[in-house]
Amino acid sequence: MSERVLTREFWFGDVDARVLALFRIGLGATLFTDLLDRLRDLHAFYTEGGVMPLAFAYLTGGHWSLLQLSGSDHFVVAFFLLALVATAAMTVGLFSRAATIATWVVTVSIQHRNLSVCDSGDTVLRVMCFWAMFADLGARFSLDVRLGRRPLRRFVAAAPLRLMQAQLAAIYLYAAATKVGPSWWDGTAVLRAVQNSDFARPLGLVVARFPRLCAFFDHATLATEWTLPLLIFSPWQLRRARIVAIVAALALHVGIALTMRIGVFSVIMPVCMILLAPVAAAPPAPETTWRRVGLSLGIAQLILAGVEQHGNYFEAESRPNPVLAAEVSAVALWQNWSMFAPEPPAYFFRWQAPGELSDGSPVEALSRVAPHMLPEPGWRYSRWYKLRQNLEDQSRARLLAFGQYVCRRHNEATAAERLARFTLVLERRPMPVRGAHSRQLQRLESLQQRCLDAPPGGAL
Repeated sequence: MSERVLTREFWFGDVDARVLALFRIGLGATLFTDLLDRLRDLHAFYTEGGVMPLAFAYLTGGHWSLLQLSGSDHFVVAFFLLALVATAAMTVGLFSRAATIATWVVTVSIQHRNLSVCDSGDTVLRVMCFWAMFADLGARFSLDVRLGRRPLRRFVAAAPLRLMQAQLAAIYLYAAATKVGPSWWDGTAVLRAVQNSDFARPLGLVVARFPRLCAFFDHATLATEWTLPLLIFSPWQLRRARIVAIVAALALHVGIALTMRIGVFSVIMPVCMILLAPVAAAPPAPETTWRRVGLSLGIAQLILAGVEQHGNYFEAESRPNPVLAAEVSAVALWQNWSMFAPEPPAYFFRWQAPGELSDGSPVEALSRVAPHMLPEPGWRYSRWYKLRQNLEDQSRARLLAFGQYVCRRHNEATAAERLARFTLVLERRPMPVRGAHSRQLQRLESLQQRCLDAPPGGAL
């Protein structure tokens, strides 16, 4: 690998095949464990009887998904089994190219089926699967080589790796550029984040007791995110810069993982550090037409995705270009790296659903049907946390879909005690900053839902 970024060899030459092979194993293992985690809520999140029936598929923004073909339990279970097979095959390097393409298809389909439970970690998985399709991932440490299906190769084309490195740099660049809120500059952003009931882990609550330490982490986060893109493509002493980048990024993500529950993001980002591994230089490789064209198209696609994200975030009041949005959606490379941006949430909030059974008895509907919608401190992350955050925007369609799910789920599970009606209530209280605790409590009745004798209610 050439250490000079501004050379043809760096972009069009070859790189050590072990880098991409190890990344394949890390990416595949992360995807496989994520699929196993999703199985816990298969019915609730991906079937017709869950929180997102196919009638509400328009909430995905028009993004395609093979799971939109059917919402039956049998179809969804079969699709997840197919996804597990494809992901396992990619991980072990069996039919590597075909398995990687299949893994991208099933990953996109599962995420697009219900975006209400997806987070930034899912976006990393999806976009890295896209770029992985163009890389030679099976040249080392694969069953394809072990079984003699292909020869072992020491070096593979560098261009796909460069695109994945560019994607990684873009993640940090956009994450930093969107953190423009006042809390990121006055040192209270991390303090807000680590005491938020949706994200906080026990250690995060301990860190929240030390505002000055939080302020230090606040500015360190910004400095790291702004610096990493420069380190990834440093024109000077690339090897040393990459080592610094890996150490800085791992420190950032380990710190986040210890203090906050943000799902698969805390796993896949350290895995992506494999892409920055400083490896032995490869012998010069000939620059071919397909490498030039492929790299050019990849860079163009990254730019299009960046422009589309820029338009959606910084020009929220204007409509994004429909042609650009359609193209980025078609390849599922749309992105949004505004993590805790422009600043972290400023409120504690909790959902409640006081209701009434058919015999007139009072009941808390969420505790029976969706207990993860209630505050749940601890270490473990659940995609229900992301759902309750997305419901906070008071979207009528999302609230209606969720209200219908609560009715269905309760009355299917407890036929003897049928739920007649309930009110979905959002309680919100300003988050304390610098020791200033607010007793102001907002109580918003978001949905009044009747379950037995009338069509679904509406958002108030």
